[in-house]
Amino acid sequence: MSMKAGEVVRVSKNGKCTLEFQHIYGECRIVDVCEEIEGFKKLKTFSTEPSDRMQGNQGIGEYIIAFTSEKKEKINPLRSFVNGLLNLPGSNKVLVKEFRIKVPNTGVGEQPYSPYGLLGARNRIEYVIGELDKKHQNKEIDLKHYKGVLIVSLESDICEDCQKGSEKVPYDQPNLILYDYLSGRMIAATGKGPGVQKDILDNAKRFGFEDGKGLAGIMTYGNTVAKLFSTDNEEIEPSDWHSVVCSFNREDFIAELCLFVMPDAQATIIRQ
Repeated sequence: MSMKAGEVVRVSKNGKCTLEFQHIYGECRIVDVCEEIEGFKKLKTFSTEPSDRMQGNQGIGEYIIAFTSEKKEKINPLRSFVNGLLNLPGSNKVLVKEFRIKVPNTGVGEQPYSPYGLLGARNRIEYVIGELDKKHQNKEIDLKHYKGVLIVSLESDICEDCQKGSEKVPYDQPNLILYDYLSGRMIAATGKGPGVQKDILDNAKRFGFEDGKGLAGIMTYGNTVAKLFSTDNEEIEPSDWHSVVCSFNREDFIAELCLFVMPDAQATIIRQ
């Protein structure tokens, strides 16, 4: 029997806190990062020389794909997204060289709050660009050889602006940015996610923030949920607490966002 929002899923170890089943909030939408993020810094492109850009676009359908994380709940749906992007009807066979690059510091804390998820996704791309440049300079790869260098970045945050009746309900929101380092073309989008409980969120916020705006949290909501409600028999994965409080796991929400973005990404990034 399916559960309804508000029903108790777990009780904390000390019996003082309950974890409740959640509604799904938000919507999948294409966003303009310059409007969403104050003072957004433009990402660099590989070359501004016309001769280099032309050479890069004369490849034989080979792409570099760089993921800005090694987490499977991100990699699995994002790889399917890229495969769908590149396998266009009537196109020639596409060859892909894949990199997974772990980003040591996103600049938005362990738990970003909207719009810092988009900023974190952007910062991940900037770090990966630096790593790809090093590989190019060391002659591990020749970036000019490729038709595209696609960097796929996802950073979730807590959005606290969803209106439900007279109240604002916080929810977990995936933020996706796809960037072609050769052309400078970019598309960004935000998606749906389960509601987060204000009492548990307040618990996470007590650990403080890395910034003065209160948007770069030190403690993640997922870690707070896991610490409060995991048991020896039923452990909660901090990066996928979603599957405990709703009928979908984190991969499902990312996959839904990717499917939504697909047509615009093909038109904006891939088709020339």
